[in-house]
Amino acid sequence: MKTNCYYMFIFLLIGSLSIAAERVTVKSNIVNEVYPSLTTGVLTYAKILDLKNGTILKYKNIEINEKDLKDYITSQPGLVRAELEENLLFVLEQYAGKQILADIALEENAKNNIQSKNDNNSISAYLENMLADTSVNDQEVEKFYEENVSVFNGTPLSAVKEQIKSYVLQEKKLSLVAEYIKNIGLKYDISIAGNWLKEQALISQNNLLDMARSSEKATIAIFSAASCCGPDKMAPIRDALTNKYKDQLNIVYINAKEQQVLSARYGVKSIPTQIIFDDMGKEVFRHSGFYTEEDIINKIDVLEIK
Repeated sequence: MKTNCYYMFIFLLIGSLSIAAERVTVKSNIVNEVYPSLTTGVLTYAKILDLKNGTILKYKNIEINEKDLKDYITSQPGLVRAELEENLLFVLEQYAGKQILADIALEENAKNNIQSKNDNNSISAYLENMLADTSVNDQEVEKFYEENVSVFNGTPLSAVKEQIKSYVLQEKKLSLVAEYIKNIGLKYDISIAGNWLKEQALISQNNLLDMARSSEKATIAIFSAASCCGPDKMAPIRDALTNKYKDQLNIVYINAKEQQVLSARYGVKSIPTQIIFDDMGKEVFRHSGFYTEEDIINKIDVLEIK
């Protein structure tokens, strides 16, 4: 994936994860403390305030209202508009996130004498500069190979080392960018309207995965779909896990091609992806790529998921 597209792709993927609002007992005005795991992008540490005149988000001289979000949705491909309309909090995080990061990038690039033609170029240049010293060592490559050995069908590490190194480096950069964006609210003053947030927090839970996570049972989420080359290889594994664990665990299957926004909210960059959540709805494991039934069961045992 080309560099500019690669880093801009993060905005589609860094979204929000929701959990039952009824569990919230913390008295605070910070999004992540009032609604744990509701968002994982720039809104994570935003302040919850009583904003006026229909404003739902404020950052410096940037003010965003619901009409701005609806206009943004209208500009998106028709296939995802219905999903976006039902996930306005996700839309806000993406829409505001790009504007906020563009503002930060412009300021930081000026300090480093980096010039850019537009917001996308400015953000990419800023992130490239920030990640310039990121690297991957042999131990990280070997760990990835060992954790995904079944995928390589007996191919020795030496034959795939460079490909793995490139992939792991991209994943590390994505992770660093995601963490940076998540923590922006700790350094910069971002405010979100409390009443609007409360309403959208409830709406965001109206899907099988979020409801499963709030059920006080551990959950295995499988994001997958049929490929261009054949049937979905994770479907029979889903069925086997459902039969094995029955009422013990929630087994939730998400067709990532049909539920693109939900997949983006959960940071799914490729399919299949498997995510395990504990009984409090906290993510404890994630794997991208094909994962056998035995692999998943072993991971459940290692994590002592019950």
